[in-house]
Amino acid sequence: MQGSFSEQSLESYKELVQESFSTNFSELDMEVYDYTRCVRADGTVYGSRGKCRKGRETAAVASHPQAQRKSTAARMAPAAEKLESSKQTPAKVKAPVPAPVATPAVRTVKKPRAAPLTAEGKAEKKWLAQKDKLDAIEAEHAKMIAEVEAQGHKVYATGTGASMLHRMAKERGIATPAQLSSMRIKLFQQEPERIKKERLAEEEKKRLSEIAGTTREQRKGMVRERIEELKKSKYLDTLKDVNNNVEMMKKWIETDPSMDTLKNRVALTAMRSFRAQMVREARLKREEKYRSLDELLKESPKYDRTPGSREPMKAKYNDSEREQKRLEKIYEAQGFNAKPELVRSRTELEQRRDILRQPDGGALILYRGVSEESFARQFQGSGPDGNRHYPGRGVHGNGTYAASVDGHPKGGGDPKYAQRTASSYTSSGGNPKDKVTAFALRSDANVVQFEGANPALRDLEYSKWSREIRKQASEKFGAEFNDQGEAAAAMGIHAYRVPISSDEDYWIILNRGAVIAAQDSQLPDL
Repeated sequence: MQGSFSEQSLESYKELVQESFSTNFSELDMEVYDYTRCVRADGTVYGSRGKCRKGRETAAVASHPQAQRKSTAARMAPAAEKLESSKQTPAKVKAPVPAPVATPAVRTVKKPRAAPLTAEGKAEKKWLAQKDKLDAIEAEHAKMIAEVEAQGHKVYATGTGASMLHRMAKERGIATPAQLSSMRIKLFQQEPERIKKERLAEEEKKRLSEIAGTTREQRKGMVRERIEELKKSKYLDTLKDVNNNVEMMKKWIETDPSMDTLKNRVALTAMRSFRAQMVREARLKREEKYRSLDELLKESPKYDRTPGSREPMKAKYNDSEREQKRLEKIYEAQGFNAKPELVRSRTELEQRRDILRQPDGGALILYRGVSEESFARQFQGSGPDGNRHYPGRGVHGNGTYAASVDGHPKGGGDPKYAQRTASSYTSSGGNPKDKVTAFALRSDANVVQFEGANPALRDLEYSKWSREIRKQASEKFGAEFNDQGEAAAAMGIHAYRVPISSDEDYWIILNRGAVIAAQDSQLPDL
């Protein structure tokens, strides 16, 4: 067995060799002292070159710098002892150090740095962020719809449910249904091309799977059920309402492909079918109306001249009665309750030669709107109350109000403003065109109009006339007239014109017999 020296033994041996073979041979003569160290009786110390005269000698102090070092033998003594002890004690055998086991190197893989976004990538990221916001709003809308339906209301395009949903959105500070629809359409119009392709492919796959899960008869049944629901709805009273909903749904599906689902396609098909049914019913109704119109036209009076008095009434005027009652009695006394003559349509009316015309030769057509179709028929002289001419009330004098183009000296003017004014008096429900009457005044009627280059001048003339006619009637009948409509009727005037603006004028009709009315106003969509 092979032994080995410890590290400590080797160090001692090295030190011993260095001491033994030192090249400085003057160390043997190092112990030379220059003075003697003395201690006095009181304990103080002092040095002397010779003997201690005032005390006793203690030790000599070496002046040479190496004199203070230990002698060679003294320094070698510890090393010799260590060497001797190492010979007597067997050296400890170090256990063999096992060879290091090679461990596989762990390679740290750094994630590659993401490439900077391109312009298209930034656009897609921005678009997706906007879509997330929109989805959050739609989720909130779904909760609100559930709340509305829990209260027993259905959420349609219009109606109580829609109003509640709109109000709830306002209160919660989020987009209303109309605003949300507009936001969604605008968002998908800006959809990045790559995202759009992926979405369309996914939605087409979903749509085909939905269709594949139903038969043709099942889909027809879904449409029929939807049509029955539409018939019971309260927000589709007119053909115009249905048509608006059809166009709106088509726009949704075309601009927002996410709306192109089986459910929405069924709803659109049902809405179109419902519209076709309403068109057929309207056509039948119109044909029936025209059949009854033929009878009315046969019964319609034909006048050689405008009926009714042109002179002040001969009856006594009672100013103690109520306004409408006073005017109604004036109508009776003056013969102003006569039925108007009827024609089939506004086009036929405009071709009449015995009507008032504008300065440019165009027909002067007046438009009157009411809240119920029966009121319009009554003014035209049909229905159970067709024989009565009900007096109306207004700020420009009591009578029946209508609107026309303005009284510009050169004529012309756009009738759409008068048509809009008349339509604004028709309430919701039913066809507004059936509540608006287009009519003209007979050319020989006793009509008062005012001249002037602009509405302000014409209005000035009207103000003078209204004061004058009330004064004339008061003097004639010995009673005070506070209303120019009553005063004009009592004085034999059939109608008068009130300047309003550069777009339209108002008319107050007093003698219904001076009117030629069209059964079909042919009112355009406004």
